[in-house]
Amino acid sequence: MPEMWVTPESDWKQAGKSSVEEMWNEKLMTITSKDGLYQGKLDALIAIDLADPNDPNLGLIAPTNTLKWFNNRPDVTNLMVKDQKNSYVLYFKGGSVFNKDPKKYNSYDYLKFRVDGFDSPDYDAFTEKGVLNMTARVYRNNRTDTPAVIIPKIGTVQTSGNLDIHLQTPAGGSLFSETIPLSLRGTR
Repeated sequence: MPEMWVTPESDWKQAGKSSVEEMWNEKLMTITSKDGLYQGKLDALIAIDLADPNDPNLGLIAPTNTLKWFNNRPDVTNLMVKDQKNSYVLYFKGGSVFNKDPKKYNSYDYLKFRVDGFDSPDYDAFTEKGVLNMTARVYRNNRTDTPAVIIPKIGTVQTSGNLDIHLQTPAGGSLFSETIPLSLRGTR
């Protein structure tokens, strides 16, 4: 996603890196809960170009004709990923390393995550009209069954914050914690 995950050259040079790809903080790709009872790890974050029928990673989300995207309205279940060719799907490959207390930490088949920074210029269009103009969760049968989000190549706006990838512990309240393995300034 080179046109989207950008930051000025001065940012990565100042950090002693030779490219924007080196801005990943691999140490933060593993998250351990504050009490040490849960650990999750991101093995890879894979960008899948829906406009490229030969993208080698399409198999990770196959069959694409059954994938949907969530516009924050539980009553809308007909928004199809296959109709959003000018988009990327970010697939989070990873999961729990260990969960020593499933009563405290929810058991998911994948690592909990969040992508920030690709926001909607018209939130009503997103929620009411089904216009993909911001990051949206991807799912097949329920909203937590696919470790991926969809981001349109055009139509989003960046808020005053950075473009961030968050990894999170699967618990709320005082047990919640997160890491940010990638944070870029973006185009703002």
